[in-house]
Amino acid sequence: RRCSYLRDQPATAYEQRLARSEPTAGFAVVLDRSTNLMWQGCSAGQTGAACTGSASLKSWLQALQYCEVQDWAGFVDWRLPNIKELRSLADNRLSNPALDPTAFPGASPTKHWSSTSLTASATSAWYVNFLQGRLDDNVKTSTFAVRCVRTP
Repeated sequence: RRCSYLRDQPATAYEQRLARSEPTAGFAVVLDRSTNLMWQGCSAGQTGAACTGSASLKSWLQALQYCEVQDWAGFVDWRLPNIKELRSLADNRLSNPALDPTAFPGASPTKHWSSTSLTASATSAWYVNFLQGRLDDNVKTSTFAVRCVRTP
């Protein structure tokens, strides 16, 4: 279940795709020019331009609620990404984590929740494991990291 979207793309295409900025000091955002999505520059629990600290782990319901109430970088319309959106961040050329280190400094290789429930079981949801960019599912009471998204 590896993301193959970027497998054949040259490195420069991916690097130009993501633009990190800090519209509010200490609250970085990343604009994905390919999907036109804006991502929190840090996972929940991390702070500052370099995203220091450890990602805080939340259940699926806590992750949904966390994103709904965020006021990050002056924006209040954050949400938990669906699995397709979250998977689009995985860079298969990288591992541990499989995320662009310039766009997402301090990114941990942990599992991150998506908002997408498993069709076969309402008690499970999809997540991306950014150790290698793989996706899988788990029960919603498990605790994983969170990175919110918005449509600018």
